Amino acid sequence: MCGIFALLCDSECRHGADCRLRQLDLSQQLWCHRGPDGLASLAVDQRLLLAGCVLHQRGDRARLQPVERLDGGRRRVLLWNGELFYCTDPRVDLAGSDTEAVSRLLHQCLSLDELLVALGCLGGPHAFFYYASDLSLILFGRDLLGRRSLLLTEADGRHLVWSSVALDQSASGDDSWAWTEVPACGVFSLSLAPPSESTAPPVLMLHPYDLYSDDGNEAMTPSLCGRPVSLSSRTGVRRFVIDAEAVRRQPDAVAAAAAAEEQQQPQPLDAPPWLAAEVDTFERLLSDSVACRVQLCSSPYPPPAATELSKVQPLGIRQSSIAVLFSGGVDSTLLAALAARHAPPQQSIDLLNVAFEQAPPKPNPTLAKARDKNRGKKSQHSRGTDPQDSGGGFNVPDRLTGIESLAELRHLLPGRHFNFVTIDVTLKELQEARTQRISQLCSPCLTVLDDSLGCAVWFAARGEGFLTPELNRHLQLAQQVTYRSPSKVILCGMGADELLCGYSRHRYIYSQHGYPAVAAEVSMEIKRIAQRNLGRDDRMVADHGREARFPYLDERLVAYLANLPPWKKADLSRDRGQGEKLLLRCCAARLGLALAAVRPKRAMQFGSRIAKCENRRERGDQACDRLRPAGGHKEAAG
Repeated sequence: MCGIFALLCDSECRHGADCRLRQLDLSQQLWCHRGPDGLASLAVDQRLLLAGCVLHQRGDRARLQPVERLDGGRRRVLLWNGELFYCTDPRVDLAGSDTEAVSRLLHQCLSLDELLVALGCLGGPHAFFYYASDLSLILFGRDLLGRRSLLLTEADGRHLVWSSVALDQSASGDDSWAWTEVPACGVFSLSLAPPSESTAPPVLMLHPYDLYSDDGNEAMTPSLCGRPVSLSSRTGVRRFVIDAEAVRRQPDAVAAAAAAEEQQQPQPLDAPPWLAAEVDTFERLLSDSVACRVQLCSSPYPPPAATELSKVQPLGIRQSSIAVLFSGGVDSTLLAALAARHAPPQQSIDLLNVAFEQAPPKPNPTLAKARDKNRGKKSQHSRGTDPQDSGGGFNVPDRLTGIESLAELRHLLPGRHFNFVTIDVTLKELQEARTQRISQLCSPCLTVLDDSLGCAVWFAARGEGFLTPELNRHLQLAQQVTYRSPSKVILCGMGADELLCGYSRHRYIYSQHGYPAVAAEVSMEIKRIAQRNLGRDDRMVADHGREARFPYLDERLVAYLANLPPWKKADLSRDRGQGEKLLLRCCAARLGLALAAVRPKRAMQFGSRIAKCENRRERGDQACDRLRPAGGHKEAAG
């Protein structure tokens, strides 16, 4: 993983080295947190300055960026922020540094067409910036699903700045930059006319991804940072294609009759015979996705030298290369089980469970009587796991379901060490972190929902919390101890709801218009998933020198699910907690996760209780005034 920075001065900037934008100290920016293993810069010429910071994950040693290749009169420079999990070009070797492999592949391309074909072969999350002197060209973009962040702004009305994170430009004397996320709809090319020949702005062109067979060549973005974007007439950059007709077809008569018969007599959540083949394929593709994300990573961070963690190590704690954002829902619990299948047996897996401080509820005599009646029925081990007890403190719903799913994982996998990390966030800590770091990281995503989810992901990914004796008995702890996860990789469950009809709106659309309308909604959500939150989540996780990996968003799995009719992903006639994401739930039940398989969905902002932490009545799509610090970034136009 890498932090990308690029500055392109306009053609009239004859003395680019003196441009005040070059005085930005990147080492003092949040940008550099993304790459703690190395920072380097390169002045390509008077107009173009590049810099990269690196988190080492692949190969024997960290590969500093920018990566420059010189070949006769050709000069090529790459900034690569991503992971190459597979590649359809046989010339690419995935064994070592993927940055080096991508640089070598692109350097062999002698034309724009060849570059676009090569970029279409890359599988895995990425954002990139590529300079080709021989073609007088800059290429930049994000992968089809937008799993890595790349922002763009126009400074002083004439200079272009690319960055993985919105920069604090107050030191430059200008706080008016309007950052925007580079759309994840294709590869952008910028033609660089020599300054002596033209003073006109460079020509910006979009080469769209092939996504839909019926509307893949629509103009997707008319402008970028106020500059017009031309749509390329060339063949689009090849990705998977959604067969709209196949997706929208209705259930066949045999499957419909079988489903109706099942509804007559409720049964355990096993895969029905007509869905067994799809469950097999889903499990195989998801397992493969988790495998490459678990196995292709570097050693964890060394433990701190002088903290309470050092007291824990002799008691049996194992280093964790992998952590999971863990709410106890079916999505995260299934990921934890599959991670245990593929992680080295000597390593533990950190389950990061975040909760936000709740004020004690006002006295309610009726609820008090009900709690008193139930309290005697609970054993000492189950106390605190009833949602009725989640009043004040940190006993939020995700903590309770997390504990329940932890018990299920340990029963299913007794030989695997799971470290349950309780991450408790006070109101004061939330407000301080938001002001100092989170607000800048959120930009340009500035809604109430961005605030809630961004803060929840940031604190969870920080991995700082407690190991308690009762939840980590394998460690033989005498008392609760502080802990910071050493993992450089965090598995995240984003994408499952969009792909597998997991939202309540899917159930509503089904009730009103049937499966064809659900198919249209899911297809639209796949197309816009990059716009929703993945860039923001990448910025939140990477701020801690860790890498977010999204197993449900592996291109091969997405391609399979995108071409599967919705009635084979979900049975929305079933009850909540069973019908939505039926394919995933059947997979979890098959692996032995019977309780997690029927757990209803709960959104992260509600499960962690951050939505109630500050006691505000707001809609998620409202602009959030808490994300507007003075003297910093501003909301992107449009």
